Amino acid sequence: MGGDQAGTEWTNLVEAVEMFLDELANTPAIRDMVRISAVAYSDKSAKVFHELEPSGDLIDRIDFTGGGTDFELPMAHVLEYIQNAKGSY
Repeated sequence: MGGDQAGTEWTNLVEAVEMFLDELANTPAIRDMVRISAVAYSDKSAKVFHELEPSGDLIDRIDFTGGGTDFELPMAHVLEYIQNAKGSY
């Protein structure tokens, strides 16, 4: 999620992600098969968590700060997560 969104749109996005995570967590057939990873980014990138069971509380672990948006390092982190997960499922 980029840090350049503000106001109502940003609040709506965060609420939608939380609702999505809650839905995953509250659907046992899905929850048991899904793991969530997150990379936060603005002008920097940070791995937040990796392969955790879905929960609406995961959204609270992400520090939403503003700044520029640099996609290169976050996408490298995402690719690393995907490569490490290959063959795990």
